[in-house]
Amino acid sequence: MPAIRLIWIASLLLLPLSAPSVTAGESGVAVLCDFETSDAWASSGIAVAGITVPSGATASGGRGIQLTGSGEEGSISRPSSVEDWRSYRALSLYAAVESAGKVAMRIRALSGRGEASMLKRFALEPGPWREVVLPLADWREDLLDQIGDFSHVETIVVQ
Repeated sequence: MPAIRLIWIASLLLLPLSAPSVTAGESGVAVLCDFETSDAWASSGIAVAGITVPSGATASGGRGIQLTGSGEEGSISRPSSVEDWRSYRALSLYAAVESAGKVAMRIRALSGRGEASMLKRFALEPGPWREVVLPLADWREDLLDQIGDFSHVETIVVQ
């Protein structure tokens, strides 16, 4: 199977409930990961590399991460800098995808209390930089014998 290259950029943001359209740096936006610092992603089955993004390619430009895998399941994870997500409406990120077809993705918000988490499945088509907004209202409990919610998020997992 050919390699899949997924590039995440600049900011992993939580968008506030009160503002329908905001960007990084505006009031109320929580930056979970801005890639301008030495963020440490733990990875399993996927290669992670820091990259520099050309100015103008995304809303913020700067740095990002590149994920490269074989198409088999792999994941990256990191602690969440915001524990309570209930006052936010969406998770936002920028992505570019180089692959032969669309890439099935999952993001899990783990509580740290057993296997309790919230889950969002989505797919990314191959193509240039674009914003991906994942409304929290569309996420579901990832049961695994535990009830998840957004009141206590300790870890973000991207699969």
